[in-house]
Amino acid sequence: MKLKPALLANGMFIVASWILVILFYHRLPNPVPVHWTLSGRVNGTMEKPWGALLPALLMTGLWLGLVILPAISPRGFRMENFLGTWQLLIVLILAFMLFAEITAFLKASGAHLSLDHLIPAAIGILLIGFGNFMGKLRKNFFVGIRTPWTLANDTVWYKTHRLGAWIFVAGGLLFIGQGIWRGPVAIQILTIAVIVVVPVVYSYWISRSIDPPTDPEDSQATPSQ
Repeated sequence: MKLKPALLANGMFIVASWILVILFYHRLPNPVPVHWTLSGRVNGTMEKPWGALLPALLMTGLWLGLVILPAISPRGFRMENFLGTWQLLIVLILAFMLFAEITAFLKASGAHLSLDHLIPAAIGILLIGFGNFMGKLRKNFFVGIRTPWTLANDTVWYKTHRLGAWIFVAGGLLFIGQGIWRGPVAIQILTIAVIVVVPVVYSYWISRSIDPPTDPEDSQATPSQ
């Protein structure tokens, strides 16, 4: 998928999110359930019209924010050299949000949906998608594994994202498996922790191996007598 089809897909997702609001508005209870536990118990509501409008508003606002990021990216961290990949990532994010909106509206309307199957599987697909695109990201301030060490060195950025791609895909497969077999939530939390922590630690380790610290005493030359 190239840049223009990605933009078209993003626009279609935004339009679809507002069409869903129109289709479901009168079927939704008041207040509208906006958050559930994985067991399906409602633990958050919002009065109409905001409860019904919230998913489409969030999706539209996020899309606008993501679209303007390349324009405000600072010099030295421009995003033009991976703009096509950026647009595809936006497609992936909006597709996930549209799925979440459909799921929320169906659940709020009384449909019997197994959230502990659907949500982990959807998160898994999102992680796998990010993992497949991660190797195409270039150094920037807005997307990717942004640590002080990856932002300071192109080699550290590249190697960290190669590892991160595998970790994201593996984590995504684990989430899909959790959705299929209803594994304990603790495994999902541990998976997220690994996805977050391991690339950060690895980026630090790679940075130290490329540019090992020097002893301050060694850096000061002793004047010859």
